[in-house]
Amino acid sequence: MARIAILLATYNGAAFLREQLDSLAAQTCQDFEVYVRDDGSTDATTGIIAEYAGRYPGRFHVVEDPEKHRGAKGSFAYMLEKVEAPYYMFCDQDDVWLPDKIEVTFDKVRELEERNPGRAVMVHTDLRIVDGGLNTLYDSMWGWCGYYPDLCRDFHYCAVGNVFTGCTMMLNAKAREVSLPVHEAARMHDEWIGLCVTRHGVVDNVKRQTILYRQHGGNVCSTGERRRTFGKGIRRGMLTGWYYEKKPMLDALGYGGVLTGVYYKVMSIARRYWHFRRVRGY
Repeated sequence: MARIAILLATYNGAAFLREQLDSLAAQTCQDFEVYVRDDGSTDATTGIIAEYAGRYPGRFHVVEDPEKHRGAKGSFAYMLEKVEAPYYMFCDQDDVWLPDKIEVTFDKVRELEERNPGRAVMVHTDLRIVDGGLNTLYDSMWGWCGYYPDLCRDFHYCAVGNVFTGCTMMLNAKAREVSLPVHEAARMHDEWIGLCVTRHGVVDNVKRQTILYRQHGGNVCSTGERRRTFGKGIRRGMLTGWYYEKKPMLDALGYGGVLTGVYYKVMSIARRYWHFRRVRGY
């Protein structure tokens, strides 16, 4: 069995799926197997999956599920529960992974494990935002969205503003253990896992783009939404709105009350402000 299980959720993704699967096959680190769960596609998606499973025997596996239409969060959560492996990555159907994405992320995970034996570990990276034709729109998603990813090594800051993008994450088996089951109040699997691992383990990042993050109008989560949310939070002073939106999820994790949330929201804005002043030289 390969050490890394790549969990790929698909739904009517035939337009871009082959490019994604080809980018997986071309990785410099080949110590992985891909587990695919389809959510009830009506296009050629399942045929493409079968084609690649035949082309790469033992590399691609179909995860059977009698229930359809779980959605993105439900699909990834189901695979995370069903697939056993030492390490996990999440994969979207419409992106392209840069050739050393797995290698550089895996190196960082193992580095953290050496320093934190037995602990839950998760690593995430930056992304390059591209259009449907893979033309660069923004070289850094973190820069474009105003993210300061080092803040999200801490559980309380992580809750204020999620910077984790599931398709850049790698987690070890202990991180999987502390994250399951994915709570029904979780908005997305990546945010929930990030919160669980920052609370019970160690999170770090690789400050480089490892993926072409395709924005084509049909994405489940868009970068435009992320950017607008960040901007409104500062312009309108929404110090508590985010907290009540996430409250059921935060309560499940023992985050604390609204005053805790407001404190870390204010501190988050201040620390990001000073970070970007330092980085940009003004």
